Amino acid sequence: MTEGYPGPECVYKPVAGLPKTSSDDPHTDNMKLVVLACLLAVAAARPDKDATILADERSDDGDGNFYYRFETSNGIKKEKTGTPGVEGQSNMVGSFQFPLDDGSTATFTFVADENGYRVESPLLPPIPAYVQKQIDFARSQGKRR
Repeated sequence: MTEGYPGPECVYKPVAGLPKTSSDDPHTDNMKLVVLACLLAVAAARPDKDATILADERSDDGDGNFYYRFETSNGIKKEKTGTPGVEGQSNMVGSFQFPLDDGSTATFTFVADENGYRVESPLLPPIPAYVQKQIDFARSQGKRR
């Protein structure tokens, strides 16, 4: 055995009942994508230390149904509605937008549910044919389970 090598007893062993990787849990992956999209929206927005909140509405029924919307004076807007999903997840529908340096506005709409996270925007490039082929193949394999 090489010095410094931890030996086979230190090999990672998954805990029973927990996913081996985040990709084994689509709900975790969906939430990561939602958080990433929000962070991108904030990072892409031009900083404005003098921005004020124009609207801030929040509603949470405590049963998985929620709604929130906010808008700032520098053009950032976000709106999200959540409902309980059939597989125990929280389904979300919403949009966010922020101003771009050229004066235009970036707008994104999204749906996150048992079918994954789907975002649409005229700023996103189209899916290449070879990627769509892989997506279609993956869906067909999922239906065979």
